[in-house]
Amino acid sequence: MTGDFVSRSRYEREKAAREVAEKLLEDKSRELYRLNVELQKKSDTLSDIVEERTRDLSQALDAAQAATRAKDVFLANMSHEVRTPVTGILGFAHLLAESDLRPEQRDLLHNLQGSCLTLKHIIDDLLDLKSLEHGMMRFRNAPFDVVAVIESAVAKFQEAAGRSGNTLAHEAASPERRLRMGDKTRFEQIVVNLLTNALKFTKDGVITVQSSVTDVDVTVVVSDTGIGMRTEHLERIFEDFTQADDQISQRYGGTGLGLSIVSMILKQMGGHVSVTSEVGQGSRFTVVMPLAVASSAEIRAHRERATSHIPLTLSGRRVLVVEDNRINAKVIRSFVSKFDGDTVLAGSGIEALGIAATDRFDLMIFDINMPEMGGVELLRRIRQSPDCAANAKTPALACTANAMPEQIALYVEAGFSGVIRKPFDAEEFHAGLVAVLGAG
Repeated sequence: MTGDFVSRSRYEREKAAREVAEKLLEDKSRELYRLNVELQKKSDTLSDIVEERTRDLSQALDAAQAATRAKDVFLANMSHEVRTPVTGILGFAHLLAESDLRPEQRDLLHNLQGSCLTLKHIIDDLLDLKSLEHGMMRFRNAPFDVVAVIESAVAKFQEAAGRSGNTLAHEAASPERRLRMGDKTRFEQIVVNLLTNALKFTKDGVITVQSSVTDVDVTVVVSDTGIGMRTEHLERIFEDFTQADDQISQRYGGTGLGLSIVSMILKQMGGHVSVTSEVGQGSRFTVVMPLAVASSAEIRAHRERATSHIPLTLSGRRVLVVEDNRINAKVIRSFVSKFDGDTVLAGSGIEALGIAATDRFDLMIFDINMPEMGGVELLRRIRQSPDCAANAKTPALACTANAMPEQIALYVEAGFSGVIRKPFDAEEFHAGLVAVLGAG
């Protein structure tokens, strides 16, 4: 009896322990199942969130890219629509300036040219901005006189400074005039943009350009006693289309591109610009550019290249000019005649194709954006047509208001030997001819 009682007691304990263990296992299993369900829900929710965020980011990226494309199209269209008429105005103003005028007429013409050049500079700023944004701006590397460039820029602004009651002067830290290696045009553009900014915001004050040099760099400081800026505005002034205050553009005008272009040019050249300013006291812009001293060999090679050129002449050369804008066609013909060239005009690509099939030319100058047949298609047909074999290798210049960097690259790829960007003056037109034909 005692043994049976012990066995049964043990059995009951073991049974109870199994039941507790099974209950515990069942509870744990249920808990694990519940947790797994919750985890799956959270996983699904997280996936939905990630998918939604990814979709939002993708849509935002598409919108940003679309906005960029829209801006590029707008700039290209605006550039073309403004450049075309300005080409005619500048061209005829230049030709008129070479005629006999009374003093009052010459003064009126001078004002007209000044207004046109201001508009041209705004358009050029837009193109420079595009080139810099896409890393397509090319920089020359040749010896030039830093002090001479600064003094020339200051001299050009003296009249404007006087009209505003300002005193404008250049102060060189040392008399050193060693030539520097770099891009003279871009250096001048930086100085001009800073002076333009100073003159815009200074009246009856003082504007000073200070320059100093080391063996490896050049520092230029442009300071003024103008309206100045608040500290919180200083970081914004180097952004595209941005001015220190929204009311600034209404009161003083401007596009807000000048300082942005200065900053981007310097960044691509390895330099930098900084600014300090105080409201009512003026501003001080400091530019540092890596411009090393030119070696004797570099100076000698540059001078040999410069003196090897003689003024270009088109004497005895026949030029086919294709331009659907009657005024611009007259301007181009006048400039070709200025260099003693013989011009044949065509008002459309179709007309030009017939002329190219019956006559031989030494140079072809095509507008790009023409109805029915544009300049690129015209050049392709002339190069490929057996009827135009006499002009299959004739150098061609694109003379166009469609002059965004990627557009110029397409023209060169299409076979054009060079591009003259509208609007142009006689010097720029001459430079385009020399680039294709060489001097002499």
